[in-house]
Amino acid sequence: MQLYTLDSKIRRTEVLDRYESLIWTERYSEVGDFELEIVSTPQNRALLSIGTQLALSESDRIMTVETRENNLDSDGRRMLKVKGPSLDDTLNERICSGGLPLGLEPGTWKLTGTPQQIIEQLMYNGLYNDPSDAIPYFTNGTLYPAETIPNDTNVYTIQRPFGNLYETLKELVDMWELGFRLYRGPDTSKIYFSAYTGNDRTTQQNTLTPVIFSPSLDSLQNVTEYASIAGSKNIVEVRGELTTVRVYASGATADAVNFSRRIIYVDAKDVKGTTTPAIVAELTARGQEELTKHRTIRAFDGEVSQNSQYRYNVDYLLGDLVEMRNDDGLTNQMKVTEQIFVSDAEGDRSYPTLATKLFITPGSWYSWDTNQVWFDATKTWVTA
Repeated sequence: MQLYTLDSKIRRTEVLDRYESLIWTERYSEVGDFELEIVSTPQNRALLSIGTQLALSESDRIMTVETRENNLDSDGRRMLKVKGPSLDDTLNERICSGGLPLGLEPGTWKLTGTPQQIIEQLMYNGLYNDPSDAIPYFTNGTLYPAETIPNDTNVYTIQRPFGNLYETLKELVDMWELGFRLYRGPDTSKIYFSAYTGNDRTTQQNTLTPVIFSPSLDSLQNVTEYASIAGSKNIVEVRGELTTVRVYASGATADAVNFSRRIIYVDAKDVKGTTTPAIVAELTARGQEELTKHRTIRAFDGEVSQNSQYRYNVDYLLGDLVEMRNDDGLTNQMKVTEQIFVSDAEGDRSYPTLATKLFITPGSWYSWDTNQVWFDATKTWVTA
């Protein structure tokens, strides 16, 4: 992998190829970071001054030098260690205020739309209270093709106080399980933003080649299992000023009477008015938002092997759904939340961090397509 410095127009300039170690991490829904250790020479110190931006041949993200340490290592060599965040951290230096419709309360904004529409309005319109706040080279549009995981088409109304743009954006993408990326074009002096869902690369679809991490495929090791309902809720009672609604998680019903009912109360007295479709929709959205914070956790996890046959940006991307299987047939649908690049004395390597999306038990409906023995299968083998 090749590491580059960028000029003032975010175009690649110098190649940094004689470093001791590099750890470069990009993330699905939060700021990435890097750490580089290189021999301290006048040339390297000049190239890696505070504020220098870096690019990696395997990535379209930008990292910025924010911290620089110059000292002797254990062998008496003078080494330069630099580190810093990805370009997404720029959003921490911006305030969402100007350009957004005002909310019902003073000092608030209010947006209505699908999750992607709200986040894009927030990004494209929310930070321009002052023309100087604009992100350099920021351009509408995206260079990525459409993802195969469907977008949430429900319409929500979100009201939040003016404040830090990154913190607001982070809260919303976590609530809706979206990712976001602020990235550079290929030496075109353009920066793009998109909120995205990722691609489905599990065996539950037939559009893309499945990506399966498993001990039997030598792509998964050190597997552990975990289950918990601590903190989970399946019913939310949302009480407005004059209207109350109950919102149910998948599998929970209004007439079920058993010990599995786990109810949480939400005070929404700021929602004024009697029962109307608009009021019910507003309260229902509050309930759905609360349910996303109280999910049941059942999962197993493992370490992706360095010998995995799957390659980042070829077989999978950040945000994609992949499968992780153990030797008992238990399957997790996992979200790719990080991609880590490492280069040091041991060589170059890259591997993902995976987070649980869906737990599939053998024999369940979700495993129906993949739990058959060859002689019991009813489908016909077809040669392309």
